[in-house]
Amino acid sequence: MFVFLQTRQTKAEHIIGGDIYWKCLPSGEFEFYLTLYRDCSVNSLLSASGHSIQLLAGDTDTLFQSLPLTLQSQTDVTPLGCGFTCADELPNISVEEFLFKSDPIALNITPGPTGLDVVYRRCCRNSVDNLQTAVNQEIYYSATMYPFNGQGLNPCFDASPEFAERPTSLLCSGFQLQYNSNAIDTDLDSLSYEFASALGNDGLPIFYTAGYSGNSPLPGPTLDPSYDDITIDPVTGQINYNAPPGIQGRWTVVVAVYSWRCGQRISKTIREMSVTIIPCNGTNDIPSVSSPAWTAPVGVTGYDVTVQAGDLVNFSITGTDNDIVNGNAQTLEFTAAGSQFGANFTNANSGCLNPPCATLSNVTPPSTNVGAISTEFNWQTTCDHIAVQDACGSFSNTYNFIFTYRDDFCPTRAFNMVNVSVTVVGEPIIPSPQPHCASTAANGDITLSWEPVVDNTVPQSFFEYAIYHSTSPNGPFQEVGAVGNISIGTYLHDAGNAVTPPSTTGPNYYEIRTRSGCGDSQLEPAIAVISSIFLTVTDNMTTADLSWNAVSTPNFPSTGGLYDVWRLEPGG
Repeated sequence: MFVFLQTRQTKAEHIIGGDIYWKCLPSGEFEFYLTLYRDCSVNSLLSASGHSIQLLAGDTDTLFQSLPLTLQSQTDVTPLGCGFTCADELPNISVEEFLFKSDPIALNITPGPTGLDVVYRRCCRNSVDNLQTAVNQEIYYSATMYPFNGQGLNPCFDASPEFAERPTSLLCSGFQLQYNSNAIDTDLDSLSYEFASALGNDGLPIFYTAGYSGNSPLPGPTLDPSYDDITIDPVTGQINYNAPPGIQGRWTVVVAVYSWRCGQRISKTIREMSVTIIPCNGTNDIPSVSSPAWTAPVGVTGYDVTVQAGDLVNFSITGTDNDIVNGNAQTLEFTAAGSQFGANFTNANSGCLNPPCATLSNVTPPSTNVGAISTEFNWQTTCDHIAVQDACGSFSNTYNFIFTYRDDFCPTRAFNMVNVSVTVVGEPIIPSPQPHCASTAANGDITLSWEPVVDNTVPQSFFEYAIYHSTSPNGPFQEVGAVGNISIGTYLHDAGNAVTPPSTTGPNYYEIRTRSGCGDSQLEPAIAVISSIFLTVTDNMTTADLSWNAVSTPNFPSTGGLYDVWRLEPGG
């Protein structure tokens, strides 16, 4: 079962890259997005029409529905600072970005075991050095919706990761690359990254030329032991590569980002891009970036930190470029990105995924300077930054903040992108206790007893036992009291209860639940419903028939299996 995006089968050697992603709307519908990158130097235009989304279902790829794509934007993304534009039609330098979108659509489909593939395809690829006969292969960009607990896609329940940083398509030979695509998942699912193989005709993998593979798409040690291999961090997506001196050509690089929920793979998004390496005059180093200087938490080093919800995060970071080109000092540009930054990087109350937002002070991007640029990061974390709404009740989320420093070297600017990861951890959720008994006194008061739970976290996550009552085993239950001491395993429900007294005309049913976690807001389900025993006696003059309800169904592990029946003799 798969979905693909299709357009007229015309030559498309001018397409050098693209990716697909989707959004889950509040209406429960999907919106699909397609981004394409065009080489402006090729004498061919990308049509704004003729693109469509086709949904194919089942093993026979039966057409389910077809939707047109609408052009949303057309943007010149030629590297700034060198005076070039798409209109200059410079080979390998002038690039244009096209963004297409579908109308909202409800998908009445449940993904099969291999998932629901979303594919864009058209003829034909541009010639590259690492793919065999690429010009005879079709462009085939894909993404996948994987099955998740058997859920259908109507309403939608997941948005795919979205690449927030534009790809880089041009490098100078002998120069260094440090790049991050900055994939953002609005559902706060966990992300992982890897290189992937390029796909061609009918979605089949294209054969790579000798010395290359999907995992080693640029010139590396297989071609020459002196070459460095390209690497990608599977957690942050950070890409590092040293382009060998004197080498030039064009290569296809494919990056896949997976989103994970409750330990299950839920989606995959792929970005493909043709990367060109050209010889450049002179030498140029990428800007250097200091390791964050942490003020809070105290004693932290490096680019990754784990904090408790409620902790303050504060550090400063500096980018420096002291290169001299043609006798002039280079101008350094600073930008930043991340879903948790506030509006204009200064608003802590809005503009981010989950306020309070992170802000920057001293210098806010975009900013330029000669020599060095420093900025200070501030973020007050709270329980709002913990995604506890998902099915697995996760207690942590990782937020990535990308800091980018670019020089003004031409024809391609050197840049250094660093990722600072902040993992916000909430208190663990404490399970509800095992009930033991509901004992009814002669005056109708009921004493509940249970096995106290254990909480070894520091500080303690446990907040209280919440006592819920109903006169029916099926509810509804309402909270009638609480016990705030974790070591106490009893509660008295008496006639003076402020919410509702115990019933004296039938059994009383209870749920004993724990409150714990971030903000003491997580109410765990009860292990079982426990009932008081309500005895009914039928007097047959010479005999008495006794009947009563069970304390629980099935019996608790602590139940002995026998009931003791006591009779009060006349006169005591």
